[in-house]
Amino acid sequence: MKASFLAPSLLLVALLFTGCGGGEDVTFVDDGPLCLGVGDGVIDDNSIPPDQPFGIQVSTRGCFSSSCSELREARCQVTLDDNELIVESYLEVRDTYGSGIGACTDDCRSYVAVCTAPALPEGTYTLRHGDETLEITVPDDEPHCEFF
Repeated sequence: MKASFLAPSLLLVALLFTGCGGGEDVTFVDDGPLCLGVGDGVIDDNSIPPDQPFGIQVSTRGCFSSSCSELREARCQVTLDDNELIVESYLEVRDTYGSGIGACTDDCRSYVAVCTAPALPEGTYTLRHGDETLEITVPDDEPHCEFF
């Protein structure tokens, strides 16, 4: 009787100490704040120049502890359909807070996916990300970080 109880208990303890038994994946599909005019994952002057590709950064919502989370996957793509820029994004974060693997640092971070929009001639465009839309004008030197 004791042996049959001992084996599952040891397995549970092993899973908790290896980090395999806790945490959850948090996903953001076509959802999250956007910044336009980024390069190589770093926000530069936030401008949208005419006839040049420009970067779009999609961020996760909320705060994640840097010691209790990790980015599992980040991707985005931009397509142009007439005068509509469609941003599709997917971010997956493994949040291990409360999984029994130790204390988390008290910091707040987000994760990002960066993609490149195609070169656009001067004009007005609708940017769509999930259910949200934003009108943008090319060229534009104003910062564009939208927290839908």
